[in-house]
Amino acid sequence: MDAGGLVRREQLPTAWQGFMDELETSDEYRRFIRRALGISDFIPRYAWHVGSKGSEVSPHLDSPSKIGTHILYFNTSVDWNPEWGGSTLVLGGKKIEAMNPDFADFETSAAARITDNHSFLFKNTSSAWHGATALTSPDGSYRRLFNIIFETSRRSVGRKLVDRARAMFALPS
Repeated sequence: MDAGGLVRREQLPTAWQGFMDELETSDEYRRFIRRALGISDFIPRYAWHVGSKGSEVSPHLDSPSKIGTHILYFNTSVDWNPEWGGSTLVLGGKKIEAMNPDFADFETSAAARITDNHSFLFKNTSSAWHGATALTSPDGSYRRLFNIIFETSRRSVGRKLVDRARAMFALPS
């Protein structure tokens, strides 16, 4: 692992390399993601996250280049108590205009189940606010998850920028 916390694929155990290969080559999974997110093309990116006591993910929207995220949770009901927090919260009814709201600034909050082989797939939209409140877990207990992040291809992002510029300046397509 380098100083930035990045691990190259070839540094992973063989089982994880095989799992990632399956994610990238499975026609069934790709069809599922295309259908669920309403997209035709995407580039997957992966990230592991470990949270400990006090860790929090403030309410936020994902960047526009993110189409969606599939979160795989690796805690069991034996090693994680839901009362410690850690659930991905889907937030609705934002009550303030600021782009840095607190959890209390939303009318609704729904928690994803994060134990016993559950996963959570969500599409990124302009109102897809989400986060995770500060963990209250005891020392030595960790929230563990693996993110499969679906991003637009660079070509798609460039095409959208060109289309937006053409529309802004009333240029022909």
